Amino acid sequence: MRARGPRAADPDDAVFQQRAIELKDEANALYRENRLKRALEVYEQALNLLDERDATRAMIYSNRAACFMKLGCYADVVAEAGRSLALDASSHKAYWHRAQAYERLGQVAKAKRDLQHVLTHDPEDVDAKRALDELNGVKPSAPAGLGGLGLQREKKAGGKKGAKKSDKGGADEAAAAQQQQQQQQQQRMTQQDPPALQIKAVFGQDVRMFSVFSTIGFKDLVTSIATKFNFAGQFSIKYEDEEGVMRNVQSKSDFQKSIYATSNRLRALATPPLIPYVKLFIQELPKIEDIELVDENGKPAGLAPNEVVEIDEWILDFSSLFREHLGIDAEGHLDLNQDGMNLSSDLANSTEISDDEAKELLNGAIAKFQEAAAACMFNWGNVHMCQARKKMDGGREPPTEEGTPGAAITIADNFAEVEELMELAKTRFEKALSIKPDHHDTHIALAQRRYERSRLLCAAAGLSGEDGKVPSGHDAKKRAAEAEAEFEGAAEDYKTALGNLPEEVPKEKTEEEKAHFQTLVDEAIARGEEPPSVEEPSLKAQVRVMLGNTLFEHSQMLARLGKTWRPMLDESLVHFKDAGCVQADIDNAIKMHKGLRMETGK
Repeated sequence: MRARGPRAADPDDAVFQQRAIELKDEANALYRENRLKRALEVYEQALNLLDERDATRAMIYSNRAACFMKLGCYADVVAEAGRSLALDASSHKAYWHRAQAYERLGQVAKAKRDLQHVLTHDPEDVDAKRALDELNGVKPSAPAGLGGLGLQREKKAGGKKGAKKSDKGGADEAAAAQQQQQQQQQQRMTQQDPPALQIKAVFGQDVRMFSVFSTIGFKDLVTSIATKFNFAGQFSIKYEDEEGVMRNVQSKSDFQKSIYATSNRLRALATPPLIPYVKLFIQELPKIEDIELVDENGKPAGLAPNEVVEIDEWILDFSSLFREHLGIDAEGHLDLNQDGMNLSSDLANSTEISDDEAKELLNGAIAKFQEAAAACMFNWGNVHMCQARKKMDGGREPPTEEGTPGAAITIADNFAEVEELMELAKTRFEKALSIKPDHHDTHIALAQRRYERSRLLCAAAGLSGEDGKVPSGHDAKKRAAEAEAEFEGAAEDYKTALGNLPEEVPKEKTEEEKAHFQTLVDEAIARGEEPPSVEEPSLKAQVRVMLGNTLFEHSQMLARLGKTWRPMLDESLVHFKDAGCVQADIDNAIKMHKGLRMETGK
């Protein structure tokens, strides 16, 4: 036999490779247009034209992982990113996509490992640093309030003790640290490979089997079922408990209960199945227009047709920003919609309920849909406000001393455009209140809009930044009067919103949450860092900070105009302290106050 030599170059390979690159570029364009399923198909066509070891395949697999990430198919993200890394072990993008997927699948240890790989290849990757800090329980410094304040709590006495403890040396400390490290390593090993479960999903006469991790989240479970049955609309998931009663699966906790109920039932069988599975019953939910709803006078109430709405990722990114700023759940409207659908399903499928029970279910469904609709209009208005803030952002003034950030500067270069965006935001917010008059988040957003507009008017009056120049086309005296009126209106709106907010009852943590928090505290102390705060800022605290910022900025404007400003500054400091702001942050904000700097000649 003759030894096989190197394969001769096929002239068609170059043609195929060129066509594959063209298809890749076409799929990239589809991805940017958010046509994700079509992009996946075109990427697949490109892969079929490339040699198995072609380096371009690694890039395409990574891009496919990005598509699946947007679609919420996290198991597919892991698979595609793994294929990319098998060809190119230095692909930090593939590591990033897989880390995001692992995090959403609850596999924290694997997510951390991949994020470390990202930082190894690119130590300056800000997103990876932030994600790793969040997984390690390190709280990022709160974004500076518009008056220079965040919402960090004062350090607790327990935290100080922990900090002192970490400073002490000695053999006992080293032994304890080593033991803790061993425990954490053992915990990571148990987290890396969660057991897989077989799911038997029953939809009428159609039965599908598939595997999921036992740690799968509820939304991933819904995505997996929708993919298996090719569902486009809403559906409910149910399981049968030990007593034979059908129960809804509406959360990860419910899914865990279905696993427990199934294990008990299978254990009682004389001959359990060779491969255990969790049986779930799938039922399509009725379309909204198929449910007869009536208004208070008993007349039919019209609703919009049941349409499938795709939410772009950038909208969710905006929602994340709003949640950080206002303490609002970015995906709350989706949960409200699902709750409404489940209530509608219970109403449509129940045959033995009284009129009062039916009315209660109906009212509950209407309330959920109403709140979801208001939340959507509220977020729409916030999009306009984000656009407006971006166009009026002039950076920050130079700090008065090294280490202290300068005060925020507003510019009026795009005055007309910003005014138009703020008016659009106001329209959306008012629409949200017409849907749900007691939507507290929208009342707060309207006050915040007035505050932002007052800053824009200050800039138009030459009362922002260090130069004090009045932009052309503006009457300084008129703009200053308008700004002062808006500041006063914003402060009154905040006070009204604060008075209408319900009392927030502290939520009792579960034993699992307490244990997880204690682990974060121990890890922070072991690293010599400040332990995380026990309490998250309440919505009332955040509104107090916004009110304080408004008074703070108003007092700076009064100082520039030569009017009495100190009482208003004092009032703002009271609100900052009531909100629980760190005293060091308050002191830094005072140093940057325009009135005090004018007095000291800085």
